[in-house]
Amino acid sequence: MLKNASEEYVAATIIHELVYTILYYKRIPGDLQHQEMIANQLADMEATMLELFPKMDKYDAHALCYEGLDETIYGGALKKIFPQIWNGMVKINKAHREGTKGTKCK
Repeated sequence: MLKNASEEYVAATIIHELVYTILYYKRIPGDLQHQEMIANQLADMEATMLELFPKMDKYDAHALCYEGLDETIYGGALKKIFPQIWNGMVKINKAHREGTKGTKCK
């Protein structure tokens, strides 16, 4: 999955997994961890991405940090209420996952 991915996509994936560790340490149940990520961690995840990649577009950082959170209440609402925004985020993630956007891994 990460073979052709951009550095940004890889970093967002690592950040996502690190947040799992923090939530586990805080004893947030597994079935609530994605809800917690969106509600209380997403802004920090995005800020970390922008610190790592200062030239990165803020919308791209948001989209990459949202990857994997689509099955939450928030993700479902976003898909239903703002499908154009959701589809834009899906395209950004696909481009970074396939390595057609972002910094090529070395």
